[in-house]
Amino acid sequence: MSPDFSIRIFAFSLWIAFSGVSALAQGTEPTFGINDFGGDEPISITSENLVLDQEDGAAVFSGDVIIRQGSVVLMSGMVRVEYDVDPTTQKSRITSIHMLENVTFTNGDETAEADRAVYSVADSLLVMSGNVLIIQGVTAISADTLEYNFTSGERRAGGNVRTTLRLNEN
Repeated sequence: MSPDFSIRIFAFSLWIAFSGVSALAQGTEPTFGINDFGGDEPISITSENLVLDQEDGAAVFSGDVIIRQGSVVLMSGMVRVEYDVDPTTQKSRITSIHMLENVTFTNGDETAEADRAVYSVADSLLVMSGNVLIIQGVTAISADTLEYNFTSGERRAGGNVRTTLRLNEN
């Protein structure tokens, strides 16, 4: 797996993660990070370690992983990208992205935190779990889990859901 392929993996994962987080907090279409993501700005990935395992079909970044593009930042203790080979094209394709150990997404005044997050490409499903907290401006949502289905647009928070809305705040 080339370094360029790794960068594209994380670009995709950031877009997926940020778009789902905002939608739940705002109750509107996904926007979190999309307007600030992409374009010509470089993506920076730093970590203490990187292990590429062709046989296992995985790339693992570990130790203070920080991924940045513009104002969008993903931080985690470990990020594992799993992939296989498309039998038709013989090209690598991402199957899932696992963000483990204290996951934090930020973009301006928007933040999402969880113990872990997993994105399944086949299911178009992002699942954040363990101490989920989403803050967008003056709105906060906490739950045990947050699921966002990108195909149906359905968003679901579960377990100890608590929402704080501050109306009439500037």
